[in-house]
Amino acid sequence: MAGYLESYAAIEERKARNRQRLKLGIILTVCALIVAAILFVLFRNYPEEQLAKTFLRDLQSRQYQQAYRMFGCSDQNPCRDYAFGKFLEDWGPNSPYADAANARIAMVESCGSSSYVRLEFPKAEPVALMVDRSTSVVSFAPSNWIECPGRHWHIWQFIKGLFGH
Repeated sequence: MAGYLESYAAIEERKARNRQRLKLGIILTVCALIVAAILFVLFRNYPEEQLAKTFLRDLQSRQYQQAYRMFGCSDQNPCRDYAFGKFLEDWGPNSPYADAANARIAMVESCGSSSYVRLEFPKAEPVALMVDRSTSVVSFAPSNWIECPGRHWHIWQFIKGLFGH
C-alpha cells in the first residue's frame, strides 16, 4: 500500500509542477505580447521620423540640395510642380521656416502606406509632411489636414502628456 500512495503522491506532485509551468508560460507569453505591442506602437513610424529629422538637419546645415532630393527631386530630374526655386522660397534662408534648428517634430502617425509628420517652428505655422514608407520620399500633406484622417489612438501623446514633454 505504501508503494501505491508514494506513486500517487509523485504523480500529483508532477501534475502540480506541470500546472505551475503552464501558468508561468501563459503569464510570460502575455507579458511578451504586451511588450511587443508597446514596442510596435512606439517604433512603428521610427524610420519616417528619422527621415524628418534628417530633413530638418539638412535645412539647418543649409544643404538645400540634399533636402530637395528628399522630396524626390534633383537637378537632373526636377519635380514638375515643385522647382528648386520654389523649394528655396518655402524652406530657404529667407522663408518663415528658416529656423530649422528650433523646429521640432510635434506628431508622427501612420496614415496608410505613409506616415504623417507635423513639424512645428517657433515663428511660423506648423507644416504637415507625408513620408512614403516604400520610397522614403517626403512631400507636403494635404493643406486641410491637422492629422491623418480617421480615428486615432493618441497613446504616445497621452504618455508624453503624463510626463510633461
